[in-house]
Amino acid sequence: MRKIFWAVTFCLMMILSTTASAAGSYEIETLREAMLANSGEDDRVFHEDLLFFIPSVQSELELFGTTEKGVFKSAGEVNIWVTSANGVSTELSVPFYAVQNGKEMKVYFQMDKKWYQFQSPAVAAAVTDVVASPTNAELEEMLSETKTITILRDTDTQRTFLVRLDGEKIAESMKKEFEKNPITNLKADEKAIQDKFMGYLETGLKNAEMWYTWTVSKKDGKTMTLAIHLSNLLQEVAIAALNDKDQVWPEEIREILESVAYYSEMKSYTTFLNADAKQRLEVPKNVLKAKQVERISDAGKDKK
Repeated sequence: MRKIFWAVTFCLMMILSTTASAAGSYEIETLREAMLANSGEDDRVFHEDLLFFIPSVQSELELFGTTEKGVFKSAGEVNIWVTSANGVSTELSVPFYAVQNGKEMKVYFQMDKKWYQFQSPAVAAAVTDVVASPTNAELEEMLSETKTITILRDTDTQRTFLVRLDGEKIAESMKKEFEKNPITNLKADEKAIQDKFMGYLETGLKNAEMWYTWTVSKKDGKTMTLAIHLSNLLQEVAIAALNDKDQVWPEEIREILESVAYYSEMKSYTTFLNADAKQRLEVPKNVLKAKQVERISDAGKDKK
């Protein structure tokens, strides 16, 4: 009953807000103001959940994060539940910390009760771009990557946007970004896999319907909540892989791709907390001493 209630409520909101869905000048200017109000220099505290589901696999990434004086820190856990064809379920939990300062990002993660760390300049560059205050050119590019902007709710204290994204333009931007910040230290076979995946991702972006809902405070324009819906992107990436005539997938992999293509769900939900609480996040000293690896897949190879 609750699901039906929210489905009907959402439909009503869409009907009532159709006059705004054409992304007129008022909606564009209001969204622009909100983007400018969320400066990368702001100290913020937030909680994020990223959920992924197919019939045989469910995963959740949960993290607590802070940005303080330009330094991004997060701590959380990735939980994965897998159910085999004979009904046997297994669970994997991976705790992690991440610290990003300028062009340097270190990620610490635990596997088999042992901590490892690796550096990721490419991810650091991406995070820097995300949290930094956009230039005028970047702001206009971000706005150009929207199909429609709808104001779902506008009260005395907050405003909620529904923004539908233009996948083709995002694919073009992504391609340029990876050309500027390529992932290095890849073996030949890993580079081939990356190129394949990037091709599938580009096709998926161009075909997918993607949107996010964003609530900002009218007091200072800061983000209160952000929900990003990526299920259709995930599905279209899997469909692109299945449609690759040059790739022969093993039966087990093909079944997984089909599950992702037709039954998967993925979304993230971020809540920004009161930064006045002065919550601090520090990486424990024993974790800072973790063994460094070049890539995540190298973790555990030092077992005796």
